[in-house]
Amino acid sequence: MAKTVNDLTWDDLEGAARQAWGEAARRTLDAGLPVTGSRNGRLVRRYPDGTIEDLGPVSPVRQPRFETGVRNNGFGADKFGLKKLKQVHWNLGAPQLYQYSLTAGEAVLSADGALCADTGEFTGRSPKDKFTVRDATTDKKMWWAGNQSITAEQFETLYQDFLKHAEGKKLFAQDLYGGADPA
Repeated sequence: MAKTVNDLTWDDLEGAARQAWGEAARRTLDAGLPVTGSRNGRLVRRYPDGTIEDLGPVSPVRQPRFETGVRNNGFGADKFGLKKLKQVHWNLGAPQLYQYSLTAGEAVLSADGALCADTGEFTGRSPKDKFTVRDATTDKKMWWAGNQSITAEQFETLYQDFLKHAEGKKLFAQDLYGGADPA
């Protein structure tokens, strides 16, 4: 039987989040990739071979009051053109994300502690809705078979529409990296 947010204790939430994080970290390490997290106020990276690299202290970032969490010092909502946001939560861990989704009534916990959300009729990814700007940089480097292109002007129109849509919204952001490792 699923629990609703009114049935939860902090221990339920913390335990389920810890289990979910542990499983995700194990899958990541099993795939041969490092996992980065914090331990005792320090940022650490664990490698698949078991070694742990200390990346230094977790330092709070000076950021606008509507932004919470720890983020890359070089980036913030304003760097992406986002304005008039209600709130931005940066790099939250599983416990905080569980808490937000349960409190907002967007999910429930299963009897085993898994977070369950109903995504409606539109589930999964939409590969036909993915586009890359075709320009001098991408034209010769991108494998275009099976990939769709748009012009820089079309991207700018979509981007401005997104920025306008985001005004007044609460956003959850993660500092992530994409693409091939240049090393």
